[in-house]
Amino acid sequence: MFWQTLAKVLGQKEADKTIESRRNFALRNHVAIWQTLAEADIIGSQDATIKNPVANDFTNLLASSQIQTIFTEGKKSTELFNQLVAPTIGQKAIYLPSTSPANRATQAKPIFMARWSLVKQALEGQAVQ
Repeated sequence: MFWQTLAKVLGQKEADKTIESRRNFALRNHVAIWQTLAEADIIGSQDATIKNPVANDFTNLLASSQIQTIFTEGKKSTELFNQLVAPTIGQKAIYLPSTSPANRATQAKPIFMARWSLVKQALEGQAVQ
């Protein structure tokens, strides 16, 4: 659902499900995608069970790019990014609701697309929070 949501917000056709197609979609739209955590102990995909989180090192990525706005998908990812990464890079992430099938109830609400529309605003050079 991530790629479908991103394409909808950007007013484009969704990328095919191949890595190459999705990579090209991201590059064409100036979007970088990276996981907040490099590793963690977790049971299944339940965020509430995350223990011993280790964040990815974003320092080199940010130093060698023109990334200006960082979004995270899901409350736990935003919380972990802002706790583990933001102090090092001096920039907090902006929360986007999860596109996980487990989050279907939120996806049906107008706030879901309103939050995701912040991605397009950022890509158009508008300040977002």
